[in-house]
Amino acid sequence: MVDFIKRNGNDLFKNRFFRFIFKNTQFVFILRLFVTLIFFYAIFMGFYDSSKDNIFTTALFWGIFWPFFIVTTLPTFGRIFCGICPHGFLGKYITQIGLKKKMPKWMQNRFIGVMLLFIGWWGVYYMFPGVYHTPLGTAALFGVMTLLSFIIYFLYRDMGYCKYICPIGTALRGFSKLSFTWFGSYNTACSDCKSFDCAGTCHYGLSPFNFNKKESMDDCTLCMSCTHLCEAISFKFVPPGQAIYKSLKL
Repeated sequence: MVDFIKRNGNDLFKNRFFRFIFKNTQFVFILRLFVTLIFFYAIFMGFYDSSKDNIFTTALFWGIFWPFFIVTTLPTFGRIFCGICPHGFLGKYITQIGLKKKMPKWMQNRFIGVMLLFIGWWGVYYMFPGVYHTPLGTAALFGVMTLLSFIIYFLYRDMGYCKYICPIGTALRGFSKLSFTWFGSYNTACSDCKSFDCAGTCHYGLSPFNFNKKESMDDCTLCMSCTHLCEAISFKFVPPGQAIYKSLKL
């Protein structure tokens, strides 16, 4: 664990504003709790008032969550949406009290998320074009996804739902490589580290100090949990698509 680090000029954590919104534990917790309450209220309203007069449910999921927040943050900050996602937020607590089994090999397949995306979204949408335009259809979709996520969180460790099953996470994982931010660490500080607190606190079983070496952020959802324990963690501005260029050795 490092208590102080001299940050580079392109490190967002050097800026007080970004440090507050990403590293302030109270602010981050309140934000996630607020998003979670709004999320479940929208699902409840979709079942409670399924008439067209209820525009809140459809506007939240198809107006604010997806076209606005995800589309604007994905090419800029990356998978920030996953960091405040209600499923991931509650999943960390469910996993702690769950069975903590190892996810079977056949489930550790990202094509499951792709399949759910095509069947749950495109398949249903083309067979029943208007279903997701209704509050009930929208609430049913996200209600089923929520129930599925909670079951998997309870059964398996290391947030397996986020890694392999979540259709939204599957899509964001690919597109996030186009963002102009990079989450990693300062190698000079990590080389002398003996505690590896950042890896120990990661609910996904990741090691942020290896991201630079591997030239990949793996399944990091930018939940920022590790940043609260060690100052060596960085969140830097980089050229857009740097992860793709490095992986292709361009």
